[in-house]
Amino acid sequence: MATRRYDSSSRRAAAEENRIRLATVAHRLFVEQGYAATTITRIAEEASLAPQTVYATFGSKPAILEYLIASTVNVPSPPATQSWMIAATQAPSAAERIAHLANGSAMILERAGGLFVVLNHARLTDPELLPLWDQGQSRRLDGITRFVRAFDNSGFLLAPVDPELAIDAVWALTSPEIFALLTEQRGWPPERYREWVRSAITAELRPSHNA
Repeated sequence: MATRRYDSSSRRAAAEENRIRLATVAHRLFVEQGYAATTITRIAEEASLAPQTVYATFGSKPAILEYLIASTVNVPSPPATQSWMIAATQAPSAAERIAHLANGSAMILERAGGLFVVLNHARLTDPELLPLWDQGQSRRLDGITRFVRAFDNSGFLLAPVDPELAIDAVWALTSPEIFALLTEQRGWPPERYREWVRSAITAELRPSHNA
């Protein structure tokens, strides 16, 4: 009995080690060369494992991308329950709420922004990824909507700002596409992006006012 427990534990540890190795390789390849160009065989070769191990671990290439996004975004829990989002809807001042939203959004984009861009392109050629894309967009919009609604309910949204337009503006400003344009194509460091998005959100929600 003791031997069987040991063998089972060893197998689970080996399987988890393979999962981490494959995920690390797949993340790099997806971002560097794109989703379409990254094959299961290439992932296996780079990880020094057999293609069968990739299939046994994840099942499919779309499942790998889904796993990568979930494991980088939901740390330590889904964004809606993370401390920065709670602070963004409950902090005592407008400036604090905007800073928490800007910092939290930037933190997630620094970890997963490249994967979001990969998914955005890949969904156009792989219909299996459309539900994952739609789910991600819906959750991000829900989070921004909760932030703006709470901001407005607390009296921080200044006239003549329209709440619906504010939601769209903040949703766009915190998008993976803008993050990628500024940090990858223009070479902005993360600190500069965080300050810019904080300032841009402030200008949208509290125009001509020191938050």
